[in-house]
This record gives sequence, C-alpha cells and structure tokens, in this order.
Amino acid sequence: MNTNLSNPPVVITGMGAVTPYGAGVETLWQSLLDGVSAISDMDLFDLGGVSCTRAGVIRGFTPPPDFERAPRASGFAAAACREALLQSGLLEDPGALAATALITASNFADIGAAEAALTPYGHPGFDAYAACHCAHAAPCAAIADAFKLRGPRLPLSLSCASGASAAAPAANLIVAGHVGRVLLVGYDAISRFAWSGLCSLRTMSREQVRPFDLNRSGTIFSEGAAALLLERADLCAARAADPLAALIGWASGNNGHHMTAPSPRGAGSEYVMRRALERAGIQPADIDHINAHGTGTRPNDPTETQAIQDLFGDRAASIPVTSVKGLLGHMLGAAGTAETVVSVLSLQRGVIPPTGNLENPDPECALDIVTAPRTLPLACVLSNSAGFGGCNAAVVLSRADGPCPPQNLRVFASSRETSPSNAATGDIRLASTGSTGIDAAPDPCLLKQPSCSSCLRVSIPGPCHQDPIRVHSCPFVAPYSGTARSPSPASPVLITGIGVTSALGADAAEHAAALKEGEPALFPLDRFDLPEMPEPPLAGEAPDPDLAACGVSPKAYLDRNSALFLAACGMAFRQAGLDAAKLAELEAGVMCGTAWGCAATAESFFADYILKGPRLVKPFLFPHAYPNTAVSLAAIEWSLKGAHENASGFATAAGVALTEAFDLIGSGRQRLLAAGGAEALSAVRLRAREAETGGSPCGEAGAAVILESEASAAGRGVKPLGRLLACRLAATPEAAADAAMTQAGLGSDALAAVYMNAAARDSAGLFPAAALRLPETLCGDVRGATAALHLTFALLEEHSRPVMILTAETGACTALIAESL
Repeated sequence: MNTNLSNPPVVITGMGAVTPYGAGVETLWQSLLDGVSAISDMDLFDLGGVSCTRAGVIRGFTPPPDFERAPRASGFAAAACREALLQSGLLEDPGALAATALITASNFADIGAAEAALTPYGHPGFDAYAACHCAHAAPCAAIADAFKLRGPRLPLSLSCASGASAAAPAANLIVAGHVGRVLLVGYDAISRFAWSGLCSLRTMSREQVRPFDLNRSGTIFSEGAAALLLERADLCAARAADPLAALIGWASGNNGHHMTAPSPRGAGSEYVMRRALERAGIQPADIDHINAHGTGTRPNDPTETQAIQDLFGDRAASIPVTSVKGLLGHMLGAAGTAETVVSVLSLQRGVIPPTGNLENPDPECALDIVTAPRTLPLACVLSNSAGFGGCNAAVVLSRADGPCPPQNLRVFASSRETSPSNAATGDIRLASTGSTGIDAAPDPCLLKQPSCSSCLRVSIPGPCHQDPIRVHSCPFVAPYSGTARSPSPASPVLITGIGVTSALGADAAEHAAALKEGEPALFPLDRFDLPEMPEPPLAGEAPDPDLAACGVSPKAYLDRNSALFLAACGMAFRQAGLDAAKLAELEAGVMCGTAWGCAATAESFFADYILKGPRLVKPFLFPHAYPNTAVSLAAIEWSLKGAHENASGFATAAGVALTEAFDLIGSGRQRLLAAGGAEALSAVRLRAREAETGGSPCGEAGAAVILESEASAAGRGVKPLGRLLACRLAATPEAAADAAMTQAGLGSDALAAVYMNAAARDSAGLFPAAALRLPETLCGDVRGATAALHLTFALLEEHSRPVMILTAETGACTALIAESL
C-alpha cells in the first residue's frame, strides 16, 4: 500500500553523534572507514567479577552548556542534538526551535543517576530524591528546555530498537500534520544497572563483535547518542536549507515470539522491512544497500539473513550489506539512530563502511557482506533494527536529489466522479519534479472503498521504479496542502472493545457502577511499605488482576505494570471477539503508554546487585525491568506483529499511543490496533511523587481499547461501542483542543463532557457548555495510563453527545474526541 503521494515529503536536514570514537558525525564516519575499533576495557566502575570486561566507553567527553552536571546519558543526547541543530541551521533560530518537537528514544535513559533510588532503603548510597531519574520523561524535558524546543516532547522506549523505532512516530507526526519538524535523538549510557543485566543474559562476547562470522561469540555494548532533524520538505525549502536525505519509508513491529530470542527466519525483521518498503512505495529491487542489525550473536545473524532472503529472493546474495556493530559495538537505544546517520552518509558520499572483524564468513549468512570500504552509487538504502521484547523497526532512505522518493510525484484528482474508464486519460493529472514518461492505469482502491475510482497503478522510469507502484488519489485521502492541518481520517476509526482495571474496579462492569456512585477509591497505601514516610500516603490501588479470566496464559513472573496492561488488553480482545489467530490474520499491532514502566522489578533486580553483587543478579528479572516489557508481552501473548510503540511521557503517554494508532487506522495503514496504557504503584514512583508539590494522590491502572477500521469491523460482523472522531497532539491544551475540534468538525458547544487530568484543569474555561470530569479525584493520578483510562470512563458513561479527553503535562498535550454508538 502506498499513500505517500498524498503526504508531505520528510527530509533529514541535520545529524549529530557522540560515540566512543568521540564527538561528531565526521569522527564517527572516518573512524568506521578507517576500520578503527571503538571497543576497549570497561573501566567505568568495579565490574565485581563479571566475565564481560569489554565495552564501547566514552572518555574525555565535554558536555554542552546546561549539561555540565547532568547525568552522562542526558549529556550525550544533548551534545548530539546540538550538533544536529547546528548542521540544520536551526540552533540560532528561536522561531524555528519554538515550533520543533522532540522525541527521545532510549533503553535506560538516566538510570545510572537513578541507581541511588533503586538501592534498598537503609543501605549506604540510598537517595529517595534520585527517583526522578527513573522516568524517561525527565531527560526529554531537560533537553527540550535547554534548546527552547516548544513543540510537543515525546519520550519513547523500545529496548535496543528504540532509535530506529522512533523514526516511525516522528515521521507519522509530520505526515499527519501534528508538527512540521521533529528533533529525534537515540541515546544510552553504560551503568551498573544496565551492564550487570546485559551481562547476565549471556549475549556478550569477551573478545570482539564478529557480525556474520562463523566464529562469532556475541555482541558488545557501547554508549553514546545520535540525533536526526526531520522536517517537511517544504519547510526545508522555505528556509533555503539543504536536505541531507529523504526519509521515504518507515515501520515498527514486533515478532510476537519471545522476549529475548528472534523469531524463526527473522519474521519480525522481514515484516518491518517489507512494510517500510511499502510505505516508501518502492520494490525490493530498488534497494541498493542494507545497513543490517548484525549483532554478532549466534541467533541473530542467520535469522536476519533469512529475513533478507525471504524479502529479496534471489537478489539477497548480491545486495551489499554492512553492520557497523563490528567496529562500533551495539549502542543500545542509540544503535538504530546511529545506523541511520551512517546510512545517510553512505547515500551522500557513495561509500559503504566495512563490517569489522569478519574473517570467516558463516555459510548460513550467504550475503554480500562489505568488509572494506566500498564505493558504489546509492539511491535507496534500507536500515534494519531489532531489540529485546521482540521489537523490530526499519527505515528506508533515499538521496535528497534523486528520483527515488515517490514524493517527487504528485497525483491530483480533478474530479471526485472519476470513473475507471477515464482515470488515466483525463480526470487524473500527474505532476513530477524529476520523472518523465509516467504511465498510469486504473487499479482497485487501496483502502477498499467501494465508491473510490481514483486509485492508479503508475509506472515511473528510473532506477528506483522499474516495477509499477500503486498510488492513491481518492476522496478518502486528502491531498497534502503544504501546511499543517488536522485532517479527518480517511476511514472511520471505531472502538470495538475496552478493558480496564483501576482502583474503581477489576473490569468494565465494576467501573460503570463506581462511576455512577461517584465515590473516591483513595486509601492509605497497603500493598507495600515506605519506611522513610511517617504514614502511608493516599493511593488508588487496583485489585490484583485475574489474568486467567482475561485470557492470559500463565506466566512464571510478571511485573505489576505488565499484569495491569495484559489484563486490560485481554478484556478488550474478549469483548471485541478476537483471539491470537484472528489478530495475526489482521496483522494487528499494539501501542502502550507508561511513564514509570516496570519500576518495581527494576528495584528488585538492582537490590540483588547491591546486596549480592553483579554476578548474582537474576537474569530472568532483567527483561521484565524494561519500560517496554508490558507492550512486548502483549504482542507475544496475542501475536500482535503490526505497528508497535511504547510512549513514556509523564501524563500523555497513553494519549500519544492512542493518537498514533488513530492516525494509522484512519489512513488505512493498519486495520486493527490495541492501544492504551498502564501504570503501577511502586516505591520509586511514590518517592518521586513526594518530591513534587501539589497534585493528586498516585493511582494505578491498566486500560486498553481496540481501535478498528470500519471495513474490518463490518467484515467481522462486530457492533462498535464507539468511535474516535479526533486525536490531536500539541504542546499546550489550548492548541490540542482546538486542533481536535477542527479535526472532528465540531463547534465549541458540541461536547457533552470533557475529561481532564489536573494539569489540564486551567483549560476548563474553553468548554463552558460541557460537563467537567476530573477522574483523578476518584482513582488517583495514573500518569502514563491517564488518557486511555479516561477514554474508557467516557465510553462507560455513554454520553449522548461527543466527549473530549484532554490530558496535559508540561510541553505536551493530547486531545481525543469520542462518541458512544
């Protein structure tokens, strides 16, 4: 499916990097071409006898202004951002910075600075005030403030695929008209927490990283950051900037297989690479080079090879492939972003850097692995990434000055009544900035709309389009106007199932009754103790989920955050009449929001480190301590291999997940997505809350909704519960609410109610005719799960008119408009 021609082209105009080679993109590039290894002795702290003693360590780093005393990870990220802004020409442009959004992507964020809060209470080194560093939103806010970025700020975390995965929401936000420009940075630093956990999984080599080598023995992790400035091509042109490359394809997904092992034949990687090509509107034959994930582990390299073979067929053996991890190491959450930077440089300079340490090629990895710098004209490059939890992501890049991007072609319908017989001859006109000899013929509607007669199969000459591509110019996808907009979805976005658990009850029925009663469920904390507090704080504790009743298979271990999200998803799927087989058939995906992730498990894991030493930490706990564990377990439980996201904003996380899910279904790129959020009570979270002033008591919840296209629901014979009319993201409540009302086509008096969190309360005057709902007074502040929980409340109360769910935090706000059916 290719609807790119209705969307604004996305270009890269700035890049930055901090790696073990030093600061700067040029330092990274030249070191790779020279074959220099970034791996050295791991001497940042006492290793405590663990066998992994080699790493990509950054030494002699000078933090940028405002980050001299910041945690190391934040400093790396800020330095990469500064370089990208400088190259793009925006660093000294206050107006442009004020309109720029920020996405941060990381495995561990500033957890090195948070280790004092994870230390057992009463043990030397314990510091409750360090708890704020456990939240991924904290470094995101610091970077946005330092560079005066006033667009929405969105922290994301999808393990080692974080950097590459973040390209999808970044581009989607631009394409959907939420923003015009995004600064994206992937970053991570080596810490005691991260190092002991990674060592415990026994995936690390004691020698060298040898991607695709018969004698490979594992990967080696590095620290650092890489940044990209993405923007609409017209914004780039308006300020006479030079694009470095075009981002023409992107995809995220999950292998739905295992928390730490790749799926058979790398099916998850094959899926995202295929979807990225479809998003770009090009064929496998158009790819000139692949920058592979290439970790050097025994399982990864052959399965990634099989994924490439399954996608590219006979041509797989002749496509030049490289893995920079052989020299650079695995940069954790920054890996995918760093590899995108390298891919852009390869496109620009026509050189592919070598795969380090490949001496004895593995016959099972029968690819054209580049082992010395190779000069080659490149038009389109594919970069593939993966991470723990089954996370997968891929991006497709093209030269900014070449004919490859299909965005160079614009398709316009001069009549809404175009018929198949004249679609290619009179009522459809084609305009191109760089192609001639274009030939078009009618094609079945890409979105399967029976009244559409404007879809075409277009043949475009040139190196990137030997085969016909499919384009869409029907009434269901509005042509891009060149300005930010709040487009109505091309296809209605229906809600066919909900699942919810919070202090108000264990399921939807209990919540409906509790909402009618209107009695708060806030009581002194009972489930665990906080010995430093004179009395337990008020909290909204959810009942323990009955996972078996929610259709969840038995688990040997679950963090409470994961249990809450799995319970919510299970209830939602059951109500929607869905099982794993049907979800796999629909290529369904899952998107989650959580501010604190699996903090309780992180505490348990690090307690063992402190009390027993790094050699005796529990390996099974570590994958359950990741911020994305809940969403990954849901993907594995129900074979959810489609679009995959884990947003980590303080309050807006679930709102971000719902907004992107809405955009993907409304544009026809997904048929069904589960979207929601989860937040559990933990000592870390409550200690961070104690350091704040004002606000509501903490609560916990899991909430999920099934979002489905009208065609998919009709095909399954399902009666929808409601419909999402709008989902908009902005930096302020006023801007988000206005954009949502515009998108829904509603007047200010059309809303029956507005559900707000405390941070949005000052915006109540925008809706004088609507009833005001403040759910936090009933069940507490559920942080990252807020928007999803409030949406389920609105649906359960069955208003006769549309309602808005307005969720705000400093620097970001989501506004959702829904109606019951």
